[in-house]
Amino acid sequence: MTIWLTLLLAAAPVSVDAARNDYGKCLRDFTRVSLKADKVEVEFNAGLRDACTEKEAVYRDAIIRVDRQDGFTQKEADEDAEEQIVDYLDNFKEKYVDYRETNTGPGPD
Repeated sequence: MTIWLTLLLAAAPVSVDAARNDYGKCLRDFTRVSLKADKVEVEFNAGLRDACTEKEAVYRDAIIRVDRQDGFTQKEADEDAEEQIVDYLDNFKEKYVDYRETNTGPGPD
């Protein structure tokens, strides 16, 4: 591979789907570790947002980039990204309660 192609691929933006998948995998890993450590819901919820900050940032940037390309203002794109992330985290919080109640966990990645 030429150096130019390598640099171009390295600079290519991540798709929203790929970023969401990476973020979700990180959150599932955190969920598994938390279940294994028998963390109560409050402990899990307190640590969830900070568990995957780098993956969250990539996901946020991907959402904002696509929203801006679709004509959203910066403020609208920022709000949409935050709403999608909060919804995703809320989903993990709800699932955590279910996992603890049923003694199960997330499926394989």
